[in-house]
Amino acid sequence: MWNNGRRLSSMKCLKISFPGSLRSHLHGVQLPVKAQVRCIFQGVSRIDSSLRPARSLSSRSVLSVPALYLQPCSVRCMSGSGFRPGWYESVADSAPIHFTEQLLISSQQMTALPWWAGIICTTLALRTVVTLPLAVYQAAIIAKIEALQKEIAELAQQLSYEISIRAKEKGWSEKTCRYHFKKNLRRIVSELYVRDNCHPFKATLLVWVQLPMWVSVSLALRNISVGLDHVPSVRVFVFVHVRLQQELAAGGAFWFPDLTVPDSTWIIPVSLGLINLLITEVYALSKLEQSKFQKYVTNFIRGISLFMIPLAATVPSSMALYWLSSSCIGLAHNLLLRSPRFRSLCRIPPSRSDSHTPYRDIAAAFVVRRAAGTGCAFRVMDACGCCELCAAGAGEPCGARGSVVTRCAPGFECVKPRQDKKTAKRKSEPGVCMCKNGDYRVCGSDDVEYRSVCELRAANASTERQNKPGIKVQNKGKCAKAPVIVTAPGEVWNVTGAQVFLSCEAIGVPTPMLSWRKITDDNQKSQLPPRRPEQPRHPGERRPREARGHRMGADTDLCVFQIFPLTMEVAGRYECHASNAKGEASATGAIHVVDSIADIPTRKGEGAGFH
Repeated sequence: MWNNGRRLSSMKCLKISFPGSLRSHLHGVQLPVKAQVRCIFQGVSRIDSSLRPARSLSSRSVLSVPALYLQPCSVRCMSGSGFRPGWYESVADSAPIHFTEQLLISSQQMTALPWWAGIICTTLALRTVVTLPLAVYQAAIIAKIEALQKEIAELAQQLSYEISIRAKEKGWSEKTCRYHFKKNLRRIVSELYVRDNCHPFKATLLVWVQLPMWVSVSLALRNISVGLDHVPSVRVFVFVHVRLQQELAAGGAFWFPDLTVPDSTWIIPVSLGLINLLITEVYALSKLEQSKFQKYVTNFIRGISLFMIPLAATVPSSMALYWLSSSCIGLAHNLLLRSPRFRSLCRIPPSRSDSHTPYRDIAAAFVVRRAAGTGCAFRVMDACGCCELCAAGAGEPCGARGSVVTRCAPGFECVKPRQDKKTAKRKSEPGVCMCKNGDYRVCGSDDVEYRSVCELRAANASTERQNKPGIKVQNKGKCAKAPVIVTAPGEVWNVTGAQVFLSCEAIGVPTPMLSWRKITDDNQKSQLPPRRPEQPRHPGERRPREARGHRMGADTDLCVFQIFPLTMEVAGRYECHASNAKGEASATGAIHVVDSIADIPTRKGEGAGFH
């Protein structure tokens, strides 16, 4: 059939079925016998509720509810110049969005909570069940990568030495040396990542899961809030969602009683922006030094956080409430992952940047940042000694003509860029206050680690202005902390007459001392039996420092337990005990002695490796 040069095809009788989550909303809805309803292709002239065979319009589950039949007399689909949905309509009409809609509706029906509380509870459940385990996994991967940096630096130095020797032998140019160095360094780093199972791409798994989930829930809430009129495939049963819209319109609370309209008070949008900025600043303060790329990324995220404020003011309050809830839960998870107890509970490997007082460190860093941002982190007396002048802190401008602050605080020096002969006659350029002879970590009297003496001085000046006790340097380096077992002894198997090794690594400040004890059958811990003259020393009899490897730091100790030859009496459980002035820690391992090598388990999980 042709009409005005366009080909028209008739549509057979169709049955419209509803999703399972909408069944309860059909009760009490008066369906007209005759109505003009627009479908995704063309107008429908008549709706008949009589039962007759038909095919389903939707692939979703069909409930035992009265079916609606579209008469074919006036249902025609236009080909060529018909309706073509855009990218937003295609995404909003996708299967994941519909699944998320059903999830939100079902959770609200099961909990019988108001819609505002249901949105918050659903967000909490999704972030806790889905993203929190991934965040723990990401933290473990990052900790492993951080632990490898020292080994990578040492291997890179050794590789550079080997490349220089080979270059002299073969007469390589500087470009060739650089090529071979980068090629071999990439290979070495990849092997280390494979060895420790910590490829950096695994740390991005959280983003690839959290971002689609955030988009799906946002679009699902928008579809429900605006009545689904903009979604093509559900435009035919828009009247079913009138009940949902009415519930959302009355499902708000406090200053946002209607969840289908934007928040006119801007409380939710502004709170969303502040929470996102707080998350960004907490992340930035946790980094001792940021590269240029990391600074660009941090500033970009700050810009996105500010952009979300006007965006949240234009969307329905249900979406803005979900965004705010998700950000608050994300901030809570971020702070939770810094807790030493939680990291130990989740078995996240300890790293050099860990602190036993992470929350006090963050608060101290905020105080220092605030004091430095005011331009008056310190005050000094003028030349006559009668008036106070504002002095610049770390990273602030100094020395320029006409500037408000021209002097650096005590302990800082004004570092200016080098000037050549052409620029020497010009006005002096402003410099930057840098810490003088104090670029090392210190522990304050408040048990907080500071990146430099100057940072501690800034925190001390801030506390003194608040009439609080001053902060003094307690010691150089890290603050004292109890030992933590980094590498616990496992289970080793070997035959009689051979030898075994049990290794134990602990970290703490001051450096913990390690010792070994044997656990008897009645759970009593006894010293190792005295050795015979022909046997080597037991590890408990030698100093742990003799067994340190090249990966160990100043606050790490490694002790290796070696027994040779093996006898049946040696088999049993052994405890590695670490102690220092701040506390103790212990971990257990086991030695299995068998008569034949065939008795050693080979499958993973049956026992430890063969030594």
